[in-house]
Amino acid sequence: MHVPNLEQRGEIDKIAIFKGIVKQLMQRTANEIPALELPDWLLRLVASTSFAGNVRELRNIAERITIIHRQYGDWEREAIERVFFLLQQFVEQTADIPQEQFRRKLDTNDRERIVRALDAHNWRRQDTADYLKMSRKVLWEKMRKLQISDDNADPKEMDA
Repeated sequence: MHVPNLEQRGEIDKIAIFKGIVKQLMQRTANEIPALELPDWLLRLVASTSFAGNVRELRNIAERITIIHRQYGDWEREAIERVFFLLQQFVEQTADIPQEQFRRKLDTNDRERIVRALDAHNWRRQDTADYLKMSRKVLWEKMRKLQISDDNADPKEMDA
């Protein structure tokens, strides 16, 4: 089964998906959802942006924009445009990196983040999972995938 990416689906679908994600995120943070009026400049920005990570990347951007809206109480254009600018910079910087090398770099960063969090929580997995905002099962699966075991723990930390 072929599922077209966002670019193949077109601007209208991209905007509709973005609106749906933002509405869902806003409902989570408020008891009542205000009338969702996204400014035209924001919709044009979403429509003209290429999301290499597909819907996952579109969702990430929507989460950042929702946080900005929550912080400012409005669609703060300068802050939102900066998010899109940083996305574009990232895409340009990683465009020449082969996919496998890029994945290894992401795995290395993820591994370091998880080990630091485990160290900070004395390798208590439930506390670490809560801190990383993931389930304990997801943490365990990531640890297995990234080959992180209790052998990586600092013995001084474990005794504390």
